[in-house]
Amino acid sequence: MPEFQNSYINRAGSFASWGDKASSLFGTYEPKDFFNTGTNIQNNVSLSVGNEKNQTYLSVGTTNATGIIQNSKYDRYNLSVYRIIPLIPSMILTEQHKPLYQQREMIHFFPL
Repeated sequence: MPEFQNSYINRAGSFASWGDKASSLFGTYEPKDFFNTGTNIQNNVSLSVGNEKNQTYLSVGTTNATGIIQNSKYDRYNLSVYRIIPLIPSMILTEQHKPLYQQREMIHFFPL
C-alpha cells in the first residue's frame, strides 16, 4: 500500500493547494483499514446428452464476488435446461428453462 499524505490540509476555500501542517477536521484516513482483498469466484458445470430422438442440455453456474470496499458483494446463480424432441420430420418440440437468482449489496462510499 503506498504512503498517503495525512499531515497537511488545504487552504480555506481552495481545493487545489496545500495549506499548513495540521490534523484534518475529518480525522485520519488509513486506506489499509478501509480496503479489503476483492474476490471473484465462478463455478460452472454443463452436461449435454442426446441421440436421434432426444437432445438435452443442462448447465449450472454460480458467480460470487466481494469487492475491495466493505459491504460490497455480488451473488448470481444460473440454471439452464434446453431440450429438443423431434415429433415428426417436419415438427420439432423445443423446451427451454432459464431461472436466474442474483443479489447485489453495495454501499457507495468514496473517501478520497
